[in-house]
Formats: sequence, structure tokens, C-alpha cells
Amino acid sequence: MGKSRERKYVASLATALLLVCAAAAQTNIAPEGQGYYWYGMKTATATTNQTTTTIINDGNLTDTLNCDVTGETSTNRYEGAGVIFSSEQSNITSVSFINGPLDSNGNGNFEANLSLQTYNGTSWSVVSGWTVSPAYPYTSAAASKTYTFSGPALNNVHGVRVVGEVRVASIDDSWSWTVNEIEIYTSSASPSFTLSASPSTQTVTAGSNTSYTISVAPVNGFTGTVSLTTSGLPTGASGTFNPSSIGGGSGSSTLTISTTSSTAAGTYTLTVTGTSGSLTEKTTATLTVTSSGSSCAAYTGSNGASFTWSGITWNIDPAGSTAGGGTLKTAGSNITVDTNCNLHMTISTSSSAEMWSNSEMGFGTYQWVLSGTNYYKMDPHIVVGLFPYGPANGQGQDGQNEIDVEFSNWDGQGGQGANQNLDFTVYPSVYENDEDNEQDMDVPAPSTATTTARFVWTSTEIQFYLMAGTIPITSAPTSVIQNSSYVILSPTGSVTSSGTGPAEWTFTGNGSPSTWIPQGSYLVGMNLWNYNGKPSTGTTVVYQSFSYLAP
Repeated sequence: MGKSRERKYVASLATALLLVCAAAAQTNIAPEGQGYYWYGMKTATATTNQTTTTIINDGNLTDTLNCDVTGETSTNRYEGAGVIFSSEQSNITSVSFINGPLDSNGNGNFEANLSLQTYNGTSWSVVSGWTVSPAYPYTSAAASKTYTFSGPALNNVHGVRVVGEVRVASIDDSWSWTVNEIEIYTSSASPSFTLSASPSTQTVTAGSNTSYTISVAPVNGFTGTVSLTTSGLPTGASGTFNPSSIGGGSGSSTLTISTTSSTAAGTYTLTVTGTSGSLTEKTTATLTVTSSGSSCAAYTGSNGASFTWSGITWNIDPAGSTAGGGTLKTAGSNITVDTNCNLHMTISTSSSAEMWSNSEMGFGTYQWVLSGTNYYKMDPHIVVGLFPYGPANGQGQDGQNEIDVEFSNWDGQGGQGANQNLDFTVYPSVYENDEDNEQDMDVPAPSTATTTARFVWTSTEIQFYLMAGTIPITSAPTSVIQNSSYVILSPTGSVTSSGTGPAEWTFTGNGSPSTWIPQGSYLVGMNLWNYNGKPSTGTTVVYQSFSYLAP
């Protein structure tokens, strides 16, 4: 059958007006890409005989493309036409095509399986959830008519095409498809997003924490990244987002609000702001803080004295004792408790601080909540130590039966050198020439009013965590702080692992937990001492609480 590849067709005035009106509300991006047509395809998503053309996206509504002027030589073949773009396109809200006229042999319409398809840069796939209007008749009545696909916005696509089946064996009337133009419309409305908080109201007791779910939803095909911040927090409270930004245009983040025992009771309006480039959206949430009802008589320690804090009896070092492995002697007056039940431990250029639990503790969860930022990057000679220690009550020697959370630069002598400010350390149950296992880290400055240090100790492993905010001891670890860098050291001091990641470490005992993991019950120590020389300036570290939870 001799067939002409191109025919001239004059669109009806009604069709022209329809397209003009659509263009006024939307933008046709088809001319921005390369036009193609396909024929002889055995399946709907094939790419057989892909051929370039300008006819179907040149803005001329009267030129006609015949996908196969000689007609398909086999039955049940697919043909199509569309546009491929050099970059991803988004917010596509409708696609129109003008079916061409019938040729002299009566060919020109699809006979079955009309579909709209998108291209991801590698392959084509059929779009779901879109409808075509008016309904395609699959007969010669389709000739010279405009059909429009519409549905949920298409985003991040490299191409769009219209495909259908011709020369269907049971019909066999139309052996090819003709098309005048394909128009691909994007919405003229700018992409944006909405922000919401759930629940809208939370109540928290001073000294505890609570959380909200902050959600981002796209508008008009928005696919950007939204950074989150919060304001309106009461004094003594802090807010952290996990994650701190939401990518891809939609998703959620957990906003954790941490309060201290000094946070004033009251109702506060929190404002959460989401920013993506020049776009800014806000939402609000209500935070009600109730009084913790806890208060303490102010206390100033003395050498050899005993006192109660966090429900535990503590003993201050006697006069003449030195704290940790340092040279500065403990001054009992360097340990105080304020009326909000916060413990203050101070080191000066001439004295240190150290105290011990009155009772032994074994396997379980140990947790300290630190207030403020004074523990962060102190004088490089200062060490904050939080640790069960067997030798304190005669169980082993120094370098044995000890689990440490320590904040210190170690005068630049630690595994992280000048950058180190935190380490998790385990000394074995069987003395191994003063050898230990440790993870040394560089963690960022605290972004919350409180910081939670925790380890969970069993007979076979010890899990360490440093977390932002006040985390209940009964809650799973959350808001784990990300370190800037870390090294894990073997007992011989060699580096077994390094990199960046969360400030957490699970130690499983080098294949022999009964040797490398302490197995007894020990006194718990807290100290502030000097290492490798005296500090040039002192500091005071404040603790909101210490908690122990038996297994």
C-alpha cells in the first residue's frame, strides 16, 4: 500500500481555541525536547525503529506524521510518538495529542491499548492513575480529534510518549497511526510545600522530654530539600530534629524537645520553620511544661562526707586523695548540689573532684544526663570520668574491671590527637598488661540543653551511646550524636576501624567476653581530674541525673 508520510490537516476552530485556553493556564514544554516516533513494536514499552522527528512538537498543528507509511507488515504491532528531554522534567499535569486524519487507505487510528508512558532515561513505563478525555474510540472516528491525558503530577521524568496498538488481528482495519501534534503541559503554579506538626499539643514534666512529628508535603510537584528549625522554646529547653532536613519534597522528621528541671512551668507556642531555597513555610505546636515537683536542699560537700543525689548515696574522697590518675587532690567543696537537684563538680588549677557510689552495681543500664556544655573541649589536661571501677573495692588492679565514658582531649595524646574529646573504654576482667579496648571520637559542640551518656552492660557485650537531649533510661537509644571522626583501638593500641558516624559503640569482647568484659559488681565513680599536667583554667561540669537500671 503506497502511503504518504506527511499530510496537511487544518484543525477546527474549536480545537484551536481549546489548545489556546489550555496554554494560557499551563506551559507546553514539548518544543523543548527532541521528538521521536516508533513503529513495528511487539510490546507497548519497546523502542523498535526509534526515529527522530520535528513534526509532532513544532507547534504546527496541521502537519501530520504517519508512523509507518507502508503500514505494519504484521498484526498486533504498537506505534507511538513523543518527546525525550535532555534533563528531568517535573510537575507535568496533562498531555494532549491531536490524532491525525485517515490516509487514503483508511489508516490513522489506534485499534487497542492506548497508553501514556514516561521515560526514566533507560526505559519506558506505562503511567497509572491518569485518564484520557474524551474516551478514545479505537475506530476511524478518532481521526482529527484532540485527546487529553490528565492525572497526578508527573515528576522527574526524561520523556513522555503516546503509544497504541494497530492492525489488531481481530480488527485489521488501521495499519498505522497518524498524529499531528503532542503537547506536554506543566502547571504554571510554582512548586512549594506545606508543613504540619502532630500532635499539635504536648505536655511534659520539667526535666523530661517529648516529641512531635513534623511532616512536609509537596505542592505543585515540589521535590526540594526542606531544612527545619524551631523557635519559641522556654529557657532551659532545647529542640532537635531527626533528620534535620527532609529531601525529595516529602517526608517527616521527629522533633524532640528536651527540658531541664529548671525549665519554668507554663504553656509555650513553638514555631517550626521549613526552608528550601527562597521558600519558607511555618507551622506551630503547643508545649505545656508542668513542674517536676522535685527540689533539694543546697549542699556543699566536704572530704570524706556522704550525701544523697539521684536517689543514691555517694561518698566523697577523703582528704589527701587524688582524683583519677592525676596529681591534684580532691577538695570536697568542689562537689555541690543546687536546689534543683543538679550536681556540680568543679576542677580548678589546684584541686579536683571525685566521688563513689556507696553500693556496688553490676550488669544493667548506666546513664548520666549532663546539663550545659562545659564538658565540651575543656582545657586539654582535664578529664571527666563516669565509670564502674572494680579496684575501688578490691576487685582487681588498675587496668582491670573498668568501663569508662570519658570526656577529654588527653593533652592531645589520645587516639584522635588534638581532635579527641570523647572516648568509650573497656578494661578486661582478667588483667592484660594494662591493655584496653576503646573508641576515641571527635564529637560536635552540644546543640541541646542536655546530653545523655549511656552504656548497657551484659556478660557478652557493652553498648555505648552519646545522645542529644534527656532520654528516659527506659527508652530505646535515640537522637544519637554524630561524631566528626572516630578510631577504634585494639588492646595493643593499633587502629582496627576509623571513619565517621554515630557516637555509639558495641564491644563484644574480642571473641572472649569472659576475659575482655568485666563480669562483677563494682562501685561507680564520677570524677574531674587532671592528666599530664595541671590545667591552666578550671571548669564546672553539671549533671541533671544519674540512673541505673538492673537487667
